[in-house]
Amino acid sequence: MQDKLKEAFQKIRQDIDFICSELLDLKSAISELKNNIHIQNSAQIPQQQTDNRHKTIVSTMNYQLEPLKSPNLAISTGNRGVSTDRQHNRQTDNNPLISHGNPFLNNQKHTEKVQKTDEKTDKITNFQKVSEILNSLDEIKKEVRFKFKKLTVQEMQVFSALYDLEEKGFIVDYALLSQRLSLTESSIRDYILRIIKKGIPIEKQRENNKRIILSVSPELRKIASLETIYQLRAI
Repeated sequence: MQDKLKEAFQKIRQDIDFICSELLDLKSAISELKNNIHIQNSAQIPQQQTDNRHKTIVSTMNYQLEPLKSPNLAISTGNRGVSTDRQHNRQTDNNPLISHGNPFLNNQKHTEKVQKTDEKTDKITNFQKVSEILNSLDEIKKEVRFKFKKLTVQEMQVFSALYDLEEKGFIVDYALLSQRLSLTESSIRDYILRIIKKGIPIEKQRENNKRIILSVSPELRKIASLETIYQLRAI
């Protein structure tokens, strides 16, 4: 049972790292998309301004040449009745570089549309993965709560003392816990054995074939502080 819990803790740690990586990728993709939109908008504004200036110049030049035409009103006015701006608009419409039917522009728009669709699909997939990981984390917390609710009050005190002393940088053994809780070393050994049998990940390491060092599993520390464990136990 303890090995299964360790594997579960290791898996949730990997999932958390994956979430962080995916969120960074999403942030980078959104930033890049904003930059592309800003660049496209900046490129369109000067082009429109240039076209307007060009129209003004052409219209002015035609009005200056107007008096050179024949003043004979009895003869047909010919092209004089045709709007200069309209002629310019026709030339602009026929320009292959800005025509709506230009294959290159159509292909470019299609490519951009496909890229945006792919980005939306990737974001949806990433959010689904994040949701699955969070659900997995909830399951782990439920398992932790179930195991710690099985501890008696005295067993929980022993575990809390071990967690707190190790958190403060102490190397914890039976003697230190005995002093902290005013219990015999034999009683501490018995409580530690019961806690381990109930599935709580406490590690033992023998030092110099004599002294046994006790520690709370690092995987458990990563997903639950002592305060969180008490909160889960109280639910």
